[in-house]
Amino acid sequence: MKIHFICRGNAIRSIMAEAYLKSRELENLEVASSGTVASAHHDINVSVFARVAEILDKQGLAAYRKSDFGDQLSSDSFSSEDINICMSDEVVAEAKQLVDFAQPPIIWHIKDVDVGEQRIEHTETQLDTFLGEVYGDIKEHVDMLVQQLGLLV
Repeated sequence: MKIHFICRGNAIRSIMAEAYLKSRELENLEVASSGTVASAHHDINVSVFARVAEILDKQGLAAYRKSDFGDQLSSDSFSSEDINICMSDEVVAEAKQLVDFAQPPIIWHIKDVDVGEQRIEHTETQLDTFLGEVYGDIKEHVDMLVQQLGLLV
């Protein structure tokens, strides 16, 4: 089974979900992540990804996270048979412009640092608080997914 997490920039939400699910070390499971606008937003997400990497490292997930980010969602990296999880309704709409889902994706409603195309300005403390909240939401959703899919042995 392959689970594919999809967000916008592949710098925060999908990266966190991929790393956390990989850390569960479940058998017969492949995990991937990508973003609907990852290529276009790569340069502006560099500093945010660095913060996400620090958070994941502090959570003991360094061995499970990507060393780089910004994988663009494309038909080359996508299999419609996967369990596809989009981080918001906006992500679903964008993803449908890039790939064909054989089954409707699972939609999580995890907030993003962006509102549409406008980046929200944050102080370092506000960004750290935001990223900590997102990690908590992601962890909770992944744990529920593992339980719902019966992936625990």
